[in-house]
Amino acid sequence: MTHELLAMVLGVRRAGITVLAGALQKAGLIHSRQNRIEVTGGTDARRLSPMMRSPAIEGG
Repeated sequence: MTHELLAMVLGVRRAGITVLAGALQKAGLIHSRQNRIEVTGGTDARRLSPMMRSPAIEGG
């Protein structure tokens, strides 16, 4: 699934998906490569929470 398609499904900007995917990968929670996202870390809400409030994600 491309960032563009995921953004369309979620109703957010593609740039926001790219920013979030980069942050999640940097945090070690996912591995993203060639239209494939693999969850590699746990779902620690404390680590995810600041990323989800990013203006890029919210469309601001």
